Amino acid sequence: MPRLISVYVVEKRVKKLPIKTSSSTKSQAPKLSHHSRINFIQKPRENDIISGRGTHVYNHQGNINFMSLVKKYQSKYEVCPKSLKKVHSKEIYTSIRKLNPPGRFLKPCIVDGIAGWAEMDYKNTILKVRQAMRDNELREMRIRQTLKNYALHCEKKESLLNKSKPLLLNERS
Repeated sequence: MPRLISVYVVEKRVKKLPIKTSSSTKSQAPKLSHHSRINFIQKPRENDIISGRGTHVYNHQGNINFMSLVKKYQSKYEVCPKSLKKVHSKEIYTSIRKLNPPGRFLKPCIVDGIAGWAEMDYKNTILKVRQAMRDNELREMRIRQTLKNYALHCEKKESLLNKSKPLLLNERS
């Protein structure tokens, strides 16, 4: 019967993964079975996109490059039908994978008490790209709305100032 090892993924999910060990040599390091392998990464590379929150994630070079790609494709993404939105997401994914070194989409995880990163699967990566496109679209809409509201506020303020213009000393007759 295979032993169990705990892999704690920071997304608040706990998975018990079976480990195959050789019955003849107990001193060998256990190896993950073929169906439960995770690609554990201790340090992300410069082109990797890391999931999470905070300034260390926001300021990571791979995430900065990722957001610039998202902004580049944003205008196409906004106007295309839903069936084509996945195509634009795949183009972004492909661009990141073609970098040198290839970019990976990583999520935080802890294996045997060691904090690191695990590579996300293709499906979740595409979902992440699409979410980034939607988030950027909302961010751009909010910025436009804020600028529009500010312009209206300035116009109202100016019109109020023009209506209640005080008489200056020179203007008295």
